[in-house]
Formats: sequence, C-alpha cells, structure tokens
Amino acid sequence: MTDRSKSWRVLGLLLLSLFFSLSFSIKGQVVEQELKEPELVSHLRFLSSDELRGRKTGELSNWVAARYIAEELRKYGIKPGSGPDYFQVIPFGTVIPAERGILTFGGQTFSIDKDLLVRLAPISDMNGEVVFLTHALPDEVTANVKGKLVLAYLGGEDEGDPLASFGLTVEKKKKLKEMGALGLVEIYNGRHPWNLIKRYLGTGRMVVLDQSDDPEFPTLLVNGVSDKVLENIKSSKSLDFSLETDGTRIIETPSPNVVGILEGTDPKLKGEYIALTAHFDHVGTYTSRDRPATQKDSIFNGARDNAFGVSALLAAAQSLGEVPPKRSILFIAFTGEEIGLVGSRYYTDHPTIPLSQIIFNLNTDGAGNSDSTIVSVMGLNRVGAKEEIDKGCEEFGLTTFADPAPEQNLFDRSDNVSFAAKGIPAPTFSPGFKQFDNDILKHYHQPSDEAETIDLNYFYKFCQAYAYTARLIADKSSRPKWSGGDKYESAFLELYGTQK
Repeated sequence: MTDRSKSWRVLGLLLLSLFFSLSFSIKGQVVEQELKEPELVSHLRFLSSDELRGRKTGELSNWVAARYIAEELRKYGIKPGSGPDYFQVIPFGTVIPAERGILTFGGQTFSIDKDLLVRLAPISDMNGEVVFLTHALPDEVTANVKGKLVLAYLGGEDEGDPLASFGLTVEKKKKLKEMGALGLVEIYNGRHPWNLIKRYLGTGRMVVLDQSDDPEFPTLLVNGVSDKVLENIKSSKSLDFSLETDGTRIIETPSPNVVGILEGTDPKLKGEYIALTAHFDHVGTYTSRDRPATQKDSIFNGARDNAFGVSALLAAAQSLGEVPPKRSILFIAFTGEEIGLVGSRYYTDHPTIPLSQIIFNLNTDGAGNSDSTIVSVMGLNRVGAKEEIDKGCEEFGLTTFADPAPEQNLFDRSDNVSFAAKGIPAPTFSPGFKQFDNDILKHYHQPSDEAETIDLNYFYKFCQAYAYTARLIADKSSRPKWSGGDKYESAFLELYGTQK
C-alpha cells in the first residue's frame, strides 16, 4: 500500500469515526448531557463577581458583562445577530432629578419634597388648562387634549404591577404628544408605599432617548389627589394649572442588548426562529442606587437574578452550537430589565429578525430557588409547548411547576411579556419555587445574592434542562400557539395571520 493510500485510509477512518460519534451523540445520547458543570459555573461566578459591580444598566460593568456574553457566543459558533457585532446599543439617558417643583390645580398644591415626582420636565415653568382622562390610554385620547395638560391614573384598567404600569406611560406619552397635549400627570394608586416609588424613580432613573419615550414631553407623578378636586375636574371638564420647576437634565448612558443567531438545519423550518432570552443587568451597588455607603457589603452581585439565567442561555448556545436543531435560534441577553423590562421592549420594537418569523420565546429569569426538584414555568399551560418543557426537565431529574405565586402576576413581570404582547408564545423558565417566602426573599435583590450561596448541582441540572428544552421546541413538528381564549391570542392571530 502506498503512503498516499494509507493517508486516504486514515482520513476515511477518522471521518467515519466522527460520523458515528456525532450520530451517537444525536441518537444515543442527549447532547446536553455532555455539558460540563465547571464551565457553566465559571459563567455564573464571573457574571456575579464583585468586579462586575452589579452590572447596572449604563455603567461600565454592564458593558463588560455584555462583552463577555458576546465572546462566549462567538466561541460557541453563534454569529452576530445585530449588524457586524453582537451589540444592539440602546440610546439610554440617565435622568438627573429636578430639585425644585410645585404643581397646582383645582386648589390643591403638590410639592417635590412631599407628593410630586417630576419624572421628566425640561422646561422651567408652564401654565394652562388640565383635563382628566381615566387612564389616558391611546384609545381614550381625542383632539380635546390639544394644548392641555392631561391628568390620568397610572397604568391601565387591569394593570396593578408598577413596572408594567410605568411601561404603559411610554405608550400614553406617544399618543398624547401626537395629539398636541402639553404633558402628562399620572396619579399614583399602587400597592407600594409612595416614598419607595419616589425613591426608586427619583434617583438616576433611565429613559430611552428616542421618539417612543420623548424626554422633552413633561411627565409627572402625583400622590393623593383629593376626591373633591377629581370631582371638580370631571364635572367642569378642565381646570387651570401652574407648574414651576427647574426641570430635569439627561446624561447619555447607552447600554447594549447582546444578540446572536444560529441557523437551523431544516431547509423548510430554518426560516422560523426560537428566541432564547435572559437579562444580564442587575441593580449595581449601594452607591449607584443612592443607598448609604456604610453597609458591610455594598455590591448587589445578582447571581440568582440573573447570572443564573444567562449561564443557562450560554449552555444552550454551547450545546445547540455543537449540534444545531431544525429551526434557527435567536440568542438575546437583555439589558435594562431591572428598570422596567426596557431592553426586551426595545428589542421587540426594533427587532433584528421580523417578529412574524419568531415563533416562540423561551425566557429564563428568577429570584432564586427554594425547591431543587422542580423548574417553575410561568405560562406552562398557556403557550403550546408543555410536552417539550416537561420532557426537557424530566431528562435531568426535574419536574415542572406551573405559575407559582399567582398573586405576584409573575408572567407579566419578566422579559417574556415583551414578546407575548406582540403575540409570540413566551413562557419564563425559572429556578424552582412555589411561593415568595423567606427562602426566596433572603437573597432577592440583596448583596447576599452571590455564587457561593447557590446549590451548584441544581444549577447545573437547570442549565442542562433549559438547553434541552430549547432543542425540543426548536425541533417540534408543529408551531406552538396560545391556549384558546388567552389574553394574548388576538395579538398572535394578528402577528401570524394565516401562518398560525
């Protein structure tokens, strides 16, 4: 046998060996079984390390975390999904609060040191007429608001969650500005103490500097409008108002979503995408949250919320990148979740893939786990993929638990809701818990949320289960859809039309 013949024989044997090895990994074993715990733990440890200073949106540490995620995606063969790089940069601005503010209408005066929050007001003084609309949602707004300040309740008719309510403010402002209103004053009527809301929104708040959240449109929040004033304004249709304030200033502080794409293997199905998502931002340090600097530990590490979920996202990138599924995969690590789901909402308003091609979103987020035998899934029975989610968890010795702590309305409090609102079936895959108890609250948004306090064996199984579940849904023969009558079903039908 010649040397050349021997070389071809060796090459043939190597290729045959590779084929059987790959075939075995696909048919004989679940690929996600091959994920290694030390590598997954290294993601968790780095992203929740003290050096990353809590990954607050807009800060340098947030950019470092984004770069780490991008380079891990690159390593796993995931291509950039937002232009030449992995970053979809969001034009955030940090609001420097007003120091002076007095609003008067109907004989009642609100002051910035008590019951008024100047959210955005670039002007110094203004006066005119104020009119009342119940919630000032777009379908309530008429030409009657032109040249007037609009007073309305915060949120919507069925919206009790503060983050979702503040998200609605953006929609209200856009419509009111279009109709020529002077500005918006919302009445706070939530369940959280006013002082907590005022502190949260009044220190270093961030806005998106684009037309959907115009910083030039005055937006205020008041607490405790008297029944008499409300009756007067409703009966007379309008009252005079005056506003005196030194206004707010804005400093540009951009922050990126990280987006990657993996092409599917099926010629017919690769035009459909499964979006795998997790937010990587957290709440920073005591200093960045304007908290006292005398605490022993000043860093909110965010291991559970949400370095845990980002690690699962990277586990899916690794295993799916090694053996791609039939459908294409969109990997997105969101910034801005902790300031109102802003990163995910920005993405669904500025998608890098047409939303009609994104047929499912498997989001992962959580506050931690108090039960290491389950995965808690918000929307498990609503999104048309229960069989795949159950199987994905069972492979790694875990069972599913649907919609824990229903009183918390958790389905609408994570990034999945940005996709759901557009019609895309979108559950959240969370570390196991059944209720918001002391085991959860012990570390939730606390400096104690560090990698060293996590059950790493459970973490490892959770990451594997998330990655395998993603594979099963991406290989599913039929497209998932909302359960009949779900509140997001009409948006689903509008988005996909006859493709449903």
